[in-house]
Amino acid sequence: MKKNDSIKNIIRTQVIQAAKNYTLLAGKLYLYVYGNEYFEVLFSVGSFKHLTGIGSALSAVDFYQKAASSKLSENQLIFNQQHTVKKAKKKLPCLLRLPELTNSTVCVVRDLTTQTLLYKLGVTNLDFTLGMAQPAFINELPDGVYLPRSLRVKDKAIENSTTGEFIDFIFEKPTNRKDYQYDIMTYRGTDNRPPDCISHLIDSSFYK
Repeated sequence: MKKNDSIKNIIRTQVIQAAKNYTLLAGKLYLYVYGNEYFEVLFSVGSFKHLTGIGSALSAVDFYQKAASSKLSENQLIFNQQHTVKKAKKKLPCLLRLPELTNSTVCVVRDLTTQTLLYKLGVTNLDFTLGMAQPAFINELPDGVYLPRSLRVKDKAIENSTTGEFIDFIFEKPTNRKDYQYDIMTYRGTDNRPPDCISHLIDSSFYK
């Protein structure tokens, strides 16, 4: 086996495992609350491919589905000047840990500046950062709901943002729920009850 083939196989294995981890988040909405402010994140299946830093002729949805079902092949991974092996090897260990951003201590950063883009919001555990946006081509998202658009590793997210605050609560709900109330709390970083500003979004039991 050639060295490059071996590296590609290792990366393929990591992509498949990361996709399986992503299934824990896909199709769910997460509500992040800090102080009296909040926002929601939708982990869409179409976001996964971009977060890997890997190129492929497959569509974003096909790439995710093939990876999640362990059917992604090495020849469906493309590496070039834009999508480098080095970048993939840097991102994938963090992508494997992505669920940590939904159930443990994280900071929200505003106006996260990168070399190429400005992200209105980001969530970081200081090891890696998820930059989020509302892409112009997706017009069905309600205000306040964001998609993951960038995974950045050791990027000094707080230093490169205008503000950084610890998240107080994280709530979860499936997107196929007809009502709009969150009834699962995945993280609580304060002894205080949730702020009244989200009372219309979460189950009333959280206030008892």
